[in-house]
Amino acid sequence: MRLNTGIEKGLKNVIKNVGEARPILQCAHFENGNVVATDSHQLIRFRNIAPKDLSFNLNLTNFYFDDGNYPEIDELIPTKFATKFEININKAVELIPLLKSLPNDFINCTKMSVDNSKMILENEVLDSTNINQKLNVDIENFSGEEMSIKFNSKWLVNALESIKEIKKFGNVEFKLQESMLKPFLLVYENLDYLITPMRTFRG
Repeated sequence: MRLNTGIEKGLKNVIKNVGEARPILQCAHFENGNVVATDSHQLIRFRNIAPKDLSFNLNLTNFYFDDGNYPEIDELIPTKFATKFEININKAVELIPLLKSLPNDFINCTKMSVDNSKMILENEVLDSTNINQKLNVDIENFSGEEMSIKFNSKWLVNALESIKEIKKFGNVEFKLQESMLKPFLLVYENLDYLITPMRTFRG
């Protein structure tokens, strides 16, 4: 079985670092018309791209079917949020090379702070006292609380590259839960991308 090129690329980006010890996480999971992939740190879901009566796991490294038990997706993706905001799709895609240029240490920790007018992305080099670079991004349709959250910048790059593959027009929506220790969600068209935060000892 083969997938749409953009969808396949997005799914493979998520599972590319999953080892053979966890074969079920090398799979794309089809259920209820959706297809999902996760490495337990990031999750991508394309909604309404397959017949709703199909349910199976497809290993993306060899394209064999896997009859293992896939994680319960409905338990992973949040439905209640404390903060929401949007970024124009063109501005979101332009963030990809800028995020890649942020100075980082080996764990690629980035801090995202948001208020009612802007989002700030800054590198968190954990063995240094200096923040070297910040990205300021204008946002739209902010609602909720001002928040900060830390995560691996590679996961946000993966999310935006997947969005770029289906780029049309409109905005990318960011949805944050009430705690900086809970995953946040990006939504664009029929794509959902969940990113797990990182815990550090810095504020």
